[in-house]
Amino acid sequence: MKAPSNAQLQRDLLVRRLGVIGMWLSPIISYFFLWAPILVLIIFSFNDSNSISVWRGFTTKWFTNIFTNSITAGTEAARFQTQLLLKSVVNSLFVAFSATIISSIIGTMVAMALVRGRFLGKRVLDAVLYLPVVIPDITQGVALAVFFRMLFEFYQTLTGQRLVSGFATIIIAHVAFNISYVAIVVRSRLVTMDSKARRSC
Repeated sequence: MKAPSNAQLQRDLLVRRLGVIGMWLSPIISYFFLWAPILVLIIFSFNDSNSISVWRGFTTKWFTNIFTNSITAGTEAARFQTQLLLKSVVNSLFVAFSATIISSIIGTMVAMALVRGRFLGKRVLDAVLYLPVVIPDITQGVALAVFFRMLFEFYQTLTGQRLVSGFATIIIAHVAFNISYVAIVVRSRLVTMDSKARRSC
């Protein structure tokens, strides 16, 4: 058996060193990927703007509102009320119901297309489908907020009309997040159904 040359030994040692460095950096990068969104959320909790997509300076008024049991709305302050809390619950249920229905329909259609369809870009769609599952929720939330802000500014430049966020944007954001979960679950079920049907035939 031929003995390895000096260059081969040097190369193997370099690969081993890079492997050790990679194994040392891997958990650090993984933890940064998981915890960086939380750090961003903490930083933006001191934002003086009502929007998380725009930084308008440092403030502690949001924490002051919590401890003084008040809500700051512009220059006015309103007390926390049961009516406001109930309205928030109703709004949350409306968004949840609407997003669930839309996500279930679109997600099921996507799953059926992936399992039984043949089309260009199927592998790309399959890969993109897992992004909302892998990306932390807060990261996707900030990205969607920035996206809607840029979209509204572009629309205002074209038409001169100003759009604002509301139930529509909230529902669209939830649908964008939920479609992947619906499609993944339904697709796994469709695959088992197809395999059972083939065995029965």
